[in-house]
Amino acid sequence: MMNRTINSTIKFRSTKNRSAMSGFTLLELMMVLVLIIVLMSISLPAIVGPLKARRVSNAADLLRSEFGKTRIEAMESGRIRMFRFQRETGNFSVQPWMTGADTLESNMLGVSNELGANSIVYQSDETQTRTDTLPEGVKFFADQVTLDMRAYDLDEAAGGLETSDWSQPILFYPDGTTSDAKIFIQGETGFTMSISLRGLTGIARTEQVVIPE
Repeated sequence: MMNRTINSTIKFRSTKNRSAMSGFTLLELMMVLVLIIVLMSISLPAIVGPLKARRVSNAADLLRSEFGKTRIEAMESGRIRMFRFQRETGNFSVQPWMTGADTLESNMLGVSNELGANSIVYQSDETQTRTDTLPEGVKFFADQVTLDMRAYDLDEAAGGLETSDWSQPILFYPDGTTSDAKIFIQGETGFTMSISLRGLTGIARTEQVVIPE
């Protein structure tokens, strides 16, 4: 009888110890989970920020490549090509613009033509138009486009190509020159980059822009 009492006491204490140990282990797990959550909340912005900035950098490289491609297309086709973007979005398009008689370039060079500037008919070749979008979270922020004499005549004859939704066109000419332009793009964190296009050479370059708060 006495042995049974001792055995029961030992079993009770063993069960009690195992319960205490199990409870302590669960508490440890909860503390570890809380610690992980705190560390993630601290480190996540440091990880996500550079990733989003990288998207903006990739978008800038995409536009620089697009400018180079469009310039080559204009030179090979002998047609003026136009780049435009939709403000506050990542949408942009490239399309050819030409005169009805294909004589804009000769007009600019002083070659005689019976048609006046106002009678020039501008048309877009839909089969050569392409559209694309910047990486997710990146948008067109602003632009600075300088109109040279050719671009001014084109804009006037077309009745003004800029609309409330779309930017002033950036033109690429068959002789390899382009509009002088600078485009600004921005990511979700405010990280901003510019893509500058030099009209005389048609060369584009990118750089980070620091916007004062």
